[in-house]
Amino acid sequence: MLEAVAMELGTLGEDIQVSIERALVLNPNIQPCEACARIADYAAILRDADGLYMDAMVQVFNVEAPADAPFTPEMETSILTAFAGRINDIDMPQYATAMEYIDAFVGYVVVLDTELGSPVGDSTVFVMEKHGTAVTESDNPNIAAYIAALLEALGG
Repeated sequence: MLEAVAMELGTLGEDIQVSIERALVLNPNIQPCEACARIADYAAILRDADGLYMDAMVQVFNVEAPADAPFTPEMETSILTAFAGRINDIDMPQYATAMEYIDAFVGYVVVLDTELGSPVGDSTVFVMEKHGTAVTESDNPNIAAYIAALLEALGG
């Protein structure tokens, strides 16, 4: 699993091991194998091979945060509320799918930073450069703004 994650991160397995060792000093309860498995799972979602996740994002955001509306703190709150209210709605599965995609971005960054010792430098920049193209090139800029706001909140 370590080598698969090393390939995902574009680094050597030895470099990840060194990062994990540093992270273990700060938190000896880290489970490196589980962290690597989560990175692999998040990466599979973020690759979005069939476009399912991005399609769901577009559907949700075109309703909750249309492209022609400016992204504001109020809009961010409204989006959070919409997800909370519709995440389990079987008539609106796109909310659960979109949330899984968003959670993959956030989870990827959290695992890199807290469990793998940031082996790629700035984890937010890394994940957006590696997997964020569909988000940043979307016709609806509020998708990227929302994900950026969530990732920024992790850092502060």
